[in-house]
Amino acid sequence: QMGGNINVEMWTVPAQPATPAGPVSVCANVTSSYTSTPASVNDNLVWTLAPASAGTLIPSDTGVIIEWTEGFTGVAELSVHGENMCGVGVPSATLPIEVNPLPEPVIGGIQNVCIGWNTPYECAGNTGSTYQWTVSGGTITSGAGTHLVTVTWESLGAGFLTVAEVSA
Repeated sequence: QMGGNINVEMWTVPAQPATPAGPVSVCANVTSSYTSTPASVNDNLVWTLAPASAGTLIPSDTGVIIEWTEGFTGVAELSVHGENMCGVGVPSATLPIEVNPLPEPVIGGIQNVCIGWNTPYECAGNTGSTYQWTVSGGTITSGAGTHLVTVTWESLGAGFLTVAEVSA
C-alpha cells in the first residue's frame, strides 16, 4: 500500500491595499503614475477612477498610469482593491486628485492702431500664473509678466502680439 501527500496552500480574500500614492494635483490631457502595495503576492490589484470619464487607466505591476481626458477638470478619486481566487477585497481609501485645466489665454484689445499709440492688451488673469508676452512691430512698455500689458506700436504694417500663460 502506497501513501500520497499533497501540499495545500490556503489563501484568504485579499486584505485592504494601501491608499494609492502619487501626485494629487495634475494637468488635464497629460499622464501621471500611481502606486499601491498589495496585501499579498497572490493578489491582483484592480484600479477604479471616479468619475470613469476623468481618464484612462493603464495598469502596470503594483501601479497604474492615468491618461487624463482632454477637457476634464475638477476632482477625480482613485482607489484600488485586491482580487484573487477567493474573492474581491475591501477597496483602499480613495486618493482625491485635482485635475487642472491647461492654460488657454485669449488676448483682448484693439487691432487697428496708429504708430506711437500706447495700447492696452489683456488676457484672463489666473492666480499663480505668469505671462510671457512677445511683440513684433512695437515694444511692451508696461505689465510684462502679468495678464495686462501696454504696447507702444512703432512700425508701419503688420504687428503681432502673442502670450503664453504658465501655470503649475
